[in-house]
Amino acid sequence: MPDLSISVAVASMLGSEQRLETFLRRNAAPLARFDELILVIQGVRRDRFSGSAADTMIRALAPQARVFAMAEFGIGRSRNLALEQATGDYLWFLDDDVEVEPAAFESFATAIAARPAEVFCAEIANSEDGSPYKDYGSMRGRYCRNRGELLKRSSIEILVATAFCRRQRIAFNAHIGVGTPYPSGEEALFLLDALRAGAGIYFLAATVVRHPRRSYDLAKIGERHHLMSKGVILRRFGFFYGLGVIAEWTLQHAFKGMQPRHLGYLLAGFGRSRRILAGEP
Repeated sequence: MPDLSISVAVASMLGSEQRLETFLRRNAAPLARFDELILVIQGVRRDRFSGSAADTMIRALAPQARVFAMAEFGIGRSRNLALEQATGDYLWFLDDDVEVEPAAFESFATAIAARPAEVFCAEIANSEDGSPYKDYGSMRGRYCRNRGELLKRSSIEILVATAFCRRQRIAFNAHIGVGTPYPSGEEALFLLDALRAGAGIYFLAATVVRHPRRSYDLAKIGERHHLMSKGVILRRFGFFYGLGVIAEWTLQHAFKGMQPRHLGYLLAGFGRSRRILAGEP
């Protein structure tokens, strides 16, 4: 394997200390294989976090971790801080509710040694039974072929070359994603920007993490900002391409509880995409 280093950045927040403690205890062994562990705690200033019960817990369970506290919320801000601070050649983004596979580091290191790519997207399994978290279909063991495939990836699947991101100024948009009014899609925009900047994006056929299963809740279709988020993302993928995906999605859900207002939310996000991504009201 080449002489490389891989950092891991875990997003958490004030009030989630029990979940973070579980994460650190459960994943101590696989995390120790990586060259750097970064923890970003949102919702608290650094001066107030230092010496707190959460800080003490982290120091006891993960003394090697570099810990950063920030008052602002938003998963994009957390990921960007990690990108700025990581010392590894590559950086893997994680959340504090996952289980890291024992061979995660080896899976990534082997992939990096075998092929050139600025971005690797691995796979997630369900925590309950180890089955695939999503239908990866043919997106396994090959490079990304088109932008539409990026809509199906999650941030905890993503390993990025830090130097490439810094050189090309690739970062997460701070106005979309968990912790903002528009709670999803930041990873798709990040990957799209990387692809447009010339990144090779390789779909790794290896499970590196497990996540609790989430069933598709039809009630979620009615969540205004959730659907607006999807519209925002699709506009960035191209005007006609985005409208085509919205039309396809509408037809697929026409008999599954979708209402006219749901389409309206999608189109509202689509139309206001630039303003929302710029943080305008």
